[in-house]
Amino acid sequence: HLPVVESGRLVGVVSDRDLYPNEKEIALDPDAACSTRTIAELLKGNLTTVSPEDTVVTASVEFVMHKIGCLPVVKDEKLVGILSELDMLVAFARSWRDGLLDPDADQPPIGDLMSTHPLAARPETSVSEAITMCRSLGARHLPVVDGETLVGIVSDRDLRRCASAGQAQETTLEQVMEREPLTIGPRAPSPEAAALMATAKVSALPVVDDGRLVGILTLTDLLDHCMNALRDPESYSA
Repeated sequence: HLPVVESGRLVGVVSDRDLYPNEKEIALDPDAACSTRTIAELLKGNLTTVSPEDTVVTASVEFVMHKIGCLPVVKDEKLVGILSELDMLVAFARSWRDGLLDPDADQPPIGDLMSTHPLAARPETSVSEAITMCRSLGARHLPVVDGETLVGIVSDRDLRRCASAGQAQETTLEQVMEREPLTIGPRAPSPEAAALMATAKVSALPVVDDGRLVGILTLTDLLDHCMNALRDPESYSA
């Protein structure tokens, strides 16, 4: 994410997803990948911000309610920082390491938080087909399986990057997927997943049991839980 500042005032934020054109835009303009559009044309209204004094609970609510990936931190109308979803996981993992979480209520196993029966594709699936699959459910990550065995994962970022190069039709997931992705088991505690995702800077973990894909855990799944686990406003601030 890049904050956009004009004359010292924050006017918006752009993400890499905003910068990569989608297949429809490329079909209308084959040169869309080299567009001369300005950043101003990509900015959206209703910019959501937090202050340095806000708690991580407040930030978690903003992330989940607005379905955004970052929050600019503003004080006296000046940009002083930026908070990402991964930063929230760092706070959650830190509170776990410091012994501040309720071992019963705040540390459920991954199996209680993950999405079961995740949308998955096969290695020979084309990037174009995978984009359609992700759009059908609003998914940002697509596990790749051979039978029931996980063999890779792709993100919508990977897919959009390929589409922006005009290669979505002829490229298969086997060519662009992340091989041997990080995984976690369904019985692992949720703070362990938060620490793993924050350290590796990934926003989804396939959940594997005995080599079989049984679910997927996303940042959104964990943020929903973080809102309740990080509920003491005196303990942590953004």
